[in-house]
Amino acid sequence: MFKKVSIKSQLIFFVVFVIVAFGVVSSRQIYQEYEKSKDFAYLEKTVILSTKISSLVHELQKERGASAGYLGSKGKKFKDTLKKQRVLTDKKLTQLTSYLSKIDLAKINPLMNKPVQDAMGKLKQLNDIRSKIDTLSIKTAKAIAYYSYINAKLLNSISLIAAKSRSPKITREVFAYTNFLLAKERAGIERAVGANTLARGSFAYGMYVKFNNLIAAQKSYIESFLRYASPEAKRYYRQLMQAKCVQEVNRIRGTLLESYKKKLIISQLKEIVGYGGFIHNFKNYVIRGKKRYSNKIVKKYNEIIKLINKYKSLKYVSKREKKLLDTIKSVFYKYESGLPAVVSANDNGLSVKELDQIVKVDDTPAINALNELSNSFFTNDSIYWFKVMTQKINLLKKMDDFLAKELLKSIDTEKSDARSSLIFSLALTIGVILLLLIIAKLIVGNIQTSLKKFEKGLLSFFGYLNKEHNNIEFIDIDGENEIAVMAKVVNENIKKTRLLLEEDTKLIEEVKNIASKVRDGHIRQSISSSTSNDELNELKNIFNDMLSNIADK
Repeated sequence: MFKKVSIKSQLIFFVVFVIVAFGVVSSRQIYQEYEKSKDFAYLEKTVILSTKISSLVHELQKERGASAGYLGSKGKKFKDTLKKQRVLTDKKLTQLTSYLSKIDLAKINPLMNKPVQDAMGKLKQLNDIRSKIDTLSIKTAKAIAYYSYINAKLLNSISLIAAKSRSPKITREVFAYTNFLLAKERAGIERAVGANTLARGSFAYGMYVKFNNLIAAQKSYIESFLRYASPEAKRYYRQLMQAKCVQEVNRIRGTLLESYKKKLIISQLKEIVGYGGFIHNFKNYVIRGKKRYSNKIVKKYNEIIKLINKYKSLKYVSKREKKLLDTIKSVFYKYESGLPAVVSANDNGLSVKELDQIVKVDDTPAINALNELSNSFFTNDSIYWFKVMTQKINLLKKMDDFLAKELLKSIDTEKSDARSSLIFSLALTIGVILLLLIIAKLIVGNIQTSLKKFEKGLLSFFGYLNKEHNNIEFIDIDGENEIAVMAKVVNENIKKTRLLLEEDTKLIEEVKNIASKVRDGHIRQSISSSTSNDELNELKNIFNDMLSNIADK
């Protein structure tokens, strides 16, 4: 294949092949570094977008909570709060819309694009929903569901940021950030449900279970957040959660959760006290005087005391509740403590009218206390709950901002490293290619120069052999490479050949000189010169023998 191609061309072909092969391998690496750098740039834009989304979600959460409180109070509370909050929501919505108009989300993260667009489409109904809330023409559950749907879509889009991450560290931080935002969203819904419940004085249908589930969900998401968060993020979160408002939220949350237990206890108390219960059995005993009624009275009284103590043993019981329970206890204590006197009077045959005068108890305070406890199990106002819950969520927003900044910082570091790696790869590739070209040029040049010197030396030698000139130029090549070794071997042989030729020439010249003398009659002659050429030496000997024979005759 290369028989008719010059060595120079072969070398150039080989060098070009090596450079191209190296370039292909390097270009793949460079492309990967470029794609990595581009992905980090896209990732940075999506994280900035997530901060805009988070800010809007934060305001939508507050608007949702205020709306729930407004609906729960039938428009009596949260009116001014709701009005101011809507302004804040609109401001963050404008900022998000403006940022979305500056980026091509479908290009930088197609997965995020759909949920974001779905949420933005749903937000077009915002003014209509607000109008229905103002006129109390929408159910609380439906209003909460509207805001929650938008927030879920927006938060879901943030969770998809990790799809563009090439870094395990950033992926962990995205998971931590996403789980935290999901926990924060549940806290926002909890605020709305709590505000509505406290405003209306009781849990709406299904809301107790929902409230309980929201707390469980927050715990689960926070555990996941802490699993992936950095040590600095964990430390900052725990520091924030030491705030007084967090303790207040836990306290009010406890009262809301315990309301179900309280409701059950009061219901049992009413059942014991009501028809067929304590008072009914006491009156039956007064009227009929049968012992079975007195036994039931003692039994029912013990049940009442047990239930009152059970109520008081709950963690979140206010002073007012304890006072009402003591009122109930004191009323029925009068009944129970007067029972022995009624038993004695009954045994003495006193009339019902006379028996009524022995134990005269006004049970109205107990009935009123039971009714008050039945109407509301909550001692905190919905506005106060909204206030402390908002303070807690504002702390969560600080944590949200901290995580976003930490994530952006990590992305910036990774992006910088990727850019540096890209520049290094480019510089290395260009440097190696230039070095290969320089080395190739030096090698090709050196070989070409050596070959020219070799050619010149050979031509000079052949010219000498052909008697074209009398001087010989040796091959002047230094070094230890193959061409230099060949040159040395050739030079040695040129020296030998030159010496041989010089000996031959000397011998021939002597032969010519003697032949000339013989021609002039000087027979006794002899050739004394010698040479390394065996044929010429043999010829010399024959010639000398011939001259000797002629001279002897």
